[in-house]
Amino acid sequence: IVITIIAILISLSIVSFRGAVLRSKNTRIAANLAQIRKIAEKIFTYERNGYIDLCAIPNGGNLNSANDELDILQRDIQTLQGSGGRTYCYSNQNSYCLNIGLAGGGQYLCVDSTGRFSPPFTPSGSLQLCASATSQCP
Repeated sequence: IVITIIAILISLSIVSFRGAVLRSKNTRIAANLAQIRKIAEKIFTYERNGYIDLCAIPNGGNLNSANDELDILQRDIQTLQGSGGRTYCYSNQNSYCLNIGLAGGGQYLCVDSTGRFSPPFTPSGSLQLCASATSQCP
C-alpha cells in the first residue's frame, strides 16, 4: 500500500511539473513577443521601408532573420514552441500583425501595429489569426 501511495504522489508531481514547464515556456514566448513589438517600432522609426523589414516574407512568413535581434528571438521562440510551433508575420510599410504559437500547441498570442497585445487565444469563430498586415489582433 505504501508503494502505491508513493507511486500516486510521484505521478501527480510529474504532471504538475510538466504544467509548470509549459507555463514557463509560454511566459518566455510572451516576453519575446513584447521584445519583438519594441523592435518593430524601432524598425518603423529608423528604416525607410516602415514595417516591411519586420517579416522575412511580408505575407505570413517568419520574422526577418537578417535582423540579428529578430533572428535570436525567432530561434528562441522556435526552441520553446517545440515541433509544430508556428509564426505568422505580416507586414507592409504602415502596419504589421504577428501571431506566435504557444508551447503545447493550439493557442496563439498576437501583437499588431495598433499596439494591441492579445491574451492567449485558440483560433475559432471571430477569434482568427492575422491574415494580412492590416489585420488586428482579436
